[in-house]
Amino acid sequence: MAKLPIILFIFSGLFAQQWEHELTKGGIKVWSRDVEGSYFKEIKAVGWVPAPPTRIFEGLQERKKLLKVMKFMTDSKELGSCGTNCKYVYQAFQKKPIKTRHVVIKVQWEESGDDEASKVIKQWWTKAKNKKPEGNGVEMHAAHGSWHLKASAGGTKTKVTTISYVDPGHVTPFAYFVNQGGNEIAWDFLDNLRKLAPKW
Repeated sequence: MAKLPIILFIFSGLFAQQWEHELTKGGIKVWSRDVEGSYFKEIKAVGWVPAPPTRIFEGLQERKKLLKVMKFMTDSKELGSCGTNCKYVYQAFQKKPIKTRHVVIKVQWEESGDDEASKVIKQWWTKAKNKKPEGNGVEMHAAHGSWHLKASAGGTKTKVTTISYVDPGHVTPFAYFVNQGGNEIAWDFLDNLRKLAPKW
C-alpha cells in the first residue's frame, strides 16, 4: 500500500497539462498551459531582477509600488489577517472598455535562508472562499497564483518566477484575447519590476 501514493503521483504528473512557450524578450520568458474545464490559461513568467529578494518582497506588499508594476491593476488594499503569514487582500483590475473586475484573495507566504545570499521567499494566493468584494465591479470567477523569489549572485540579484490564473467572468467569447493579454501582463510585470525594484 505504501507504493500507491507514489504511483498516483507519477501518473498525475504524466497527465498534467504541459507548459507551452509563448515568448522570450529581454531575458524574460513566458509560458502558458491549459486549465481543465476553463477557457482561460495559467501563465508563468521567469526573469532576473537586480535587487535582493527581501527588497522586492517588501516593495510588492506596498500598494503604490504594486500598482506601478502591475499592469491594469487599479486598486489593492489589505482587509485583515487570516493567521500567521496570511492576509486577505482586495484587488481590482480594468482594461477599457471592459468593466472593472475585482476579487478578494487569501495571501500566504514563507521564507527560508540564513542571509540575503541564500534567501528564498514564496508568496501564493487564491480567491477567498467566504469574502465578497465590495463596490461597483464584476467579481472574478476564479483567481490563483504565486511569486517565487530566489537569491542569486550573492543576494544582489533575484530569480523571480510568477504564476497566475484568472477567470475574469462574463468574457468567455474573448478568451483568446484575455489569454494573449495575460502573457503580456506577465512580461510587463517582470520588466517593470527589474526597472523599479532596485530604486525601492
